[in-house]
Amino acid sequence: MSTAPLQTVFLSGINHNELRPGQQLTIDHLRALQQHLAENAGRARALQQLQQQAQQQGVRPTAAAGVGVKAEPAVKEEDGPKPAPPPQQAPAQQQAPPQPQPQQQPPQLQLTPQQLQQLQQLPPQQQAAALLALQLQQQQARAAAAAAAAQAQAQGQGARPQGAAYGVGPAALALNVFPQQSGRPGVPAGLPAHVQSAAAAAQHHQQHHQRSAAQQQKQQQKQQQKAAAAAAAAEADEGEGDEAATDQWVQCSKCQQWRQVPDEFWPDIENADEDEDWLCKDALWDVEEYEPHTPACC
Repeated sequence: MSTAPLQTVFLSGINHNELRPGQQLTIDHLRALQQHLAENAGRARALQQLQQQAQQQGVRPTAAAGVGVKAEPAVKEEDGPKPAPPPQQAPAQQQAPPQPQPQQQPPQLQLTPQQLQQLQQLPPQQQAAALLALQLQQQQARAAAAAAAAQAQAQGQGARPQGAAYGVGPAALALNVFPQQSGRPGVPAGLPAHVQSAAAAAQHHQQHHQRSAAQQQKQQQKQQQKAAAAAAAAEADEGEGDEAATDQWVQCSKCQQWRQVPDEFWPDIENADEDEDWLCKDALWDVEEYEPHTPACC
């Protein structure tokens, strides 16, 4: 068996960890090189498998130096259009304040076809006044019905409602709603005939109430004047009686009080001695009964 001479092969850069430049390549080096290539191929296959698994699971792998795998979350793309993001809720401090509850609306105005036609025939400036007058007329009717019911109930209880004593209703308030738009005070110009008649009736009722109040005030003044005159006459009569009785007086020497002397006892005092003292106790009549405001003092 002939043996071929060994050939020396010089390779450079196969693996700097295992073979230096210019070093002879032996069988061990070839085996190490084969093993190294197999390991690299296995790593490549493992890396490819990891990438496929990552794509199926929605993770995008990135190779680090050809060896390691670093998983990063990736957005999975879909064929359809992307849904709109949900609206962000405002913070609690920026929420709008609660809306106030709506107040109870007043009863609506009810118009007949004839009233509506008459309203449309009016100028635009007078339509608002006509609507207000119609609304007040309907309120007057409702107020009259309520006042009648209250008056009937009060009569059953022996009392009179306060509103009925004055007779003030929506119609009376409507008299001076538009004074600058009317030719005469209290009745707006251009209103329908039935509205003008209602306003005129309310105005007449108010004037009648004012005249009645003025008459009552005059009667009270007359009664007060009569009472004052009667009191003055009584005082004058009493003064005349006092002046007639002041002609007969006697003074007490102790309390210095002047006493009225009745006619039947005056001669005794008049004829008495001037040097003799007279006291209240010397009176032969009842001093307290004759003069209630000057009781006997001695």
